[in-house]
Amino acid sequence: MSKHVVLRVGLVLTILASAPVAMGHAQGPFAAAGAGLVLTGGEGLTADCRERSTQFGAVLRAGYDFAASAGFEASAAFHSWEQGSFCIIDGSPPDGTFLSRDRRNLFTHPFVALDVRFRFRTARPPLAPLFSLGAGATLRSGVNLPYAVLGAAVAATTGPIRVVLQSEFYLIRVHFDLVERTWSNGVLVSVIPRGVEHRWKPAAALRLVLEAPLRL
Repeated sequence: MSKHVVLRVGLVLTILASAPVAMGHAQGPFAAAGAGLVLTGGEGLTADCRERSTQFGAVLRAGYDFAASAGFEASAAFHSWEQGSFCIIDGSPPDGTFLSRDRRNLFTHPFVALDVRFRFRTARPPLAPLFSLGAGATLRSGVNLPYAVLGAAVAATTGPIRVVLQSEFYLIRVHFDLVERTWSNGVLVSVIPRGVEHRWKPAAALRLVLEAPLRL
């Protein structure tokens, strides 16, 4: 059985990702490792002006396929590689009292995303898309954010190794601190906390993963 990896990856414009199962390895445990890129994120996720953005990361997965068309997996994504953000802010705030929604942006610091997913096929492998649906949470300094994830993937296979191109779509429950601020002549004269607000915001990611069956 060949041990070479054949890199035949097709571009998939889908909403989510998960690793597919090769013919001949339709059932049993598997493990996967790869890298990923956060493509976009909504308010409360992406960096503010002058903040750095954590977009690149590594992913580890393990799971069990109990049939050729269905299984489950646990996924851990570690995002720690950062890139800068550049902008210019002019002027000072106007006088008066304003209610601000201060964001604790997820992508401005390293974070870990942990989730569990159910995965399923709607056609025959090996190139049939594999879809996944799950839930998890991001872990980072400050605020941990729960999320739901939906995905789709395709793979190229030779021997026991699968090269998987994955796209992922997230709905993340972001955190805002409500703060009342009063300004006078460009000077901040009072700051009063007014509670917390949560909203669901979208994000998307693209991942390339190598998956292989585990022989127990």
